[in-house]
Amino acid sequence: MTTTHRTSLALVLVPLLALSMGLVACDDNETPATPDATTTPDTTTTGDGTGTPDATPDVTGQPDAAVTTCNAILQEGCAEGENCTYAQGATQPTCAPGGDKLYGQECAGQGDCAEGTCINLNDTGNYCYKYCKTQLHCSGVTVGSGGKAFLGPCLELSDSPYQVCEIDVDYENCDLFAQDCADSTKGCYVNPGDPAPVCLPAGTSPVGGDCQGVTDCAPGNTCVNTKCYKLCTDASQCETTFAQCSNYAAGAGICEEQ
Repeated sequence: MTTTHRTSLALVLVPLLALSMGLVACDDNETPATPDATTTPDTTTTGDGTGTPDATPDVTGQPDAAVTTCNAILQEGCAEGENCTYAQGATQPTCAPGGDKLYGQECAGQGDCAEGTCINLNDTGNYCYKYCKTQLHCSGVTVGSGGKAFLGPCLELSDSPYQVCEIDVDYENCDLFAQDCADSTKGCYVNPGDPAPVCLPAGTSPVGGDCQGVTDCAPGNTCVNTKCYKLCTDASQCETTFAQCSNYAAGAGICEEQ
């Protein structure tokens, strides 16, 4: 299936079930990494990832760390022409020479962006993303000429000390049960709250295995409360006699023991 669908991949919370879309982030000044952040586990720094501001949002943009050399969210503390960014493997932002690419524009490596960071989320291409802590830092972002628009939510990333504002990139739609993604390294996953399943880098965790986000699980499974469950449409597809197919999302359920 080759159609595309623009979708928001923020963390989604539903009653009793905490479900997170795993987002994969790759810094392009190194060999692309494949954590779970995704997109979105997600090593959570701050914010809830839903795009909803914290109860007491930090409107100053100052990171939680006690000591930083500069403020990556507000881009303060560096000389003109420098970018307050996270170097490879760094847990604190530092000043580095800035490039000429603006927010939302395509980039080839970390040094290309005038501000923020050059990353590739879920194999959707390299773009300059803005650092954030809450949704408030993502509103009204001005993008460069021809750049992708910012959608608003502040996304948590896997194995990362920072978060970024979501960009309006396209994802391939797919069928959860046919698992018909064109790229064999991807699986079809659903994020509750989004209108349709999309193709994302596939995980390997089996039914009953540990997970932090849906893409930790092997295709055909999904992550609910840090455990992988098999997707289903009725109980006959579940592996035990006493399992039920509980409602989940996008016309699918999950196999749960009664």
